[in-house]
Amino acid sequence: MTSNPASTEDNRVIQSVTGESREPYVTEPVTDYREQAIAEVERFPSIQLSSVIEGNRTAGHQELNSVSIHELTATLQRAGQYFAEGDVGPSNTGPEEYIRNVVRVTGLPITTVRSAVETIRQTFENVESAIRAQTPSTNLRILDDLYYESPEKTTIGYVPKGHNLGLLAPSNHPAVLSLALVAYAMKYPLAIRPSDGDPFTPARIVHALHEAGVPEESAILLPGDREVGTKILEQSDLAMGFGGEQLQRKYASSPGVKIHGPGNSKVFVDADYAEQVETIDRLEEAMMADGGRGCINMSQIVTTGDAETIANRLAQRIKDVPVRSPLDEDSRIPALSDPDQAHRLDQLLTTNLSSPGAEDVTELYDSRPRVIEQDGATFLRPTVVLLDWSEFENGTHDLFQEFPFQYASVVAVPESEVVTALSDSLAVTLLSDSRDLERRALKEPSIEKLYANGELTCDIDLLEPHQGYISDFLYKKQAYRPSV
Repeated sequence: MTSNPASTEDNRVIQSVTGESREPYVTEPVTDYREQAIAEVERFPSIQLSSVIEGNRTAGHQELNSVSIHELTATLQRAGQYFAEGDVGPSNTGPEEYIRNVVRVTGLPITTVRSAVETIRQTFENVESAIRAQTPSTNLRILDDLYYESPEKTTIGYVPKGHNLGLLAPSNHPAVLSLALVAYAMKYPLAIRPSDGDPFTPARIVHALHEAGVPEESAILLPGDREVGTKILEQSDLAMGFGGEQLQRKYASSPGVKIHGPGNSKVFVDADYAEQVETIDRLEEAMMADGGRGCINMSQIVTTGDAETIANRLAQRIKDVPVRSPLDEDSRIPALSDPDQAHRLDQLLTTNLSSPGAEDVTELYDSRPRVIEQDGATFLRPTVVLLDWSEFENGTHDLFQEFPFQYASVVAVPESEVVTALSDSLAVTLLSDSRDLERRALKEPSIEKLYANGELTCDIDLLEPHQGYISDFLYKKQAYRPSV
């Protein structure tokens, strides 16, 4: 059933972008965090996907690879300007309108979205650095020639594992799409299914690429239902998605599908640092930045010091953070686009907090309910939980995990158990001077990123691996003995 265009703001429609002319498809409304319709998004028919994806992986691949890497990166620099500053797309949407759309559909604070726009712009403009960091040769021609010479004067083939990349775009944070831009810069055509939680950012990226002059079939947008997403993952040569454990399990045995999951990012605080006032400043930043939505936001604190003191000081620090409209430039707490999710999370936490050795420390300082409804929007109060290590089973606890809001659990562990508590993490910050702990954490393979210099888990740099380098997923090295 097609929704009424008059019900949306300015009759905006997020259309599929395939490089082919066609009739408009069925649309559905895009609603904001107050459940008001603000736009429409097309539903691309899954029955037509095979031919479109085939065009992406054949014609798109051929056209993209006919362009030199230096021409391509120059084009991406222009695309970055269109993305951050231009009026793009069929509706000629300007940057401020785009930013407000993303705020309204995601509930993220507007300053977070502005920062994400700058991150994406910088990725467009500095993508050469990301490529150099990820490839075995600092000469970008490796992506034109498909080989390089090693220091031992051996010629090594460096070849793509496929001809296109299908992408299920995330909705937790716009800046995550920077990973896809690096893949495109490495000459991988993109077939993108935007998330219903943020269809605006993928659409703006694709329109900016086309405005800059990239081959049309090398960057396509395919909004649709879950079947569309499944077919994009399974019919593209390689595919990447963002999701929870269910999606990870589904594709765990598929080498051509890479699923980025929850982060479980942690900060270790040793006994000496636990007493320092600036430590609480840094813990608050790691927890509250970006609305707490990023997989690199701190969700767990491990200490050999006084966990109760850390939990209480952090709870006192965040108790006065006001709830404001996400469109307010001073907002810090995001609205949830799905009010039911807020109540489900509240019930889950309430149930688990009834178990032994678990305490919601925030309640001691903040009388507000965890679910806050204000001005037609729903918010979750930032929450700090104190846990007892003796109640953990094999280093795990139902409350010692990542939740999609500003949440942190705190636990004190024996020195011998620190690495166990820090394991299975996307990012770990060490607030410690122990070189022995640094070495032990570095040797733990389930820690993806280790910041032993004290920098925060929420600091991300595309020059560094993020669940590995995307180049390792896209390219392989092979023996190559050239004819000349």
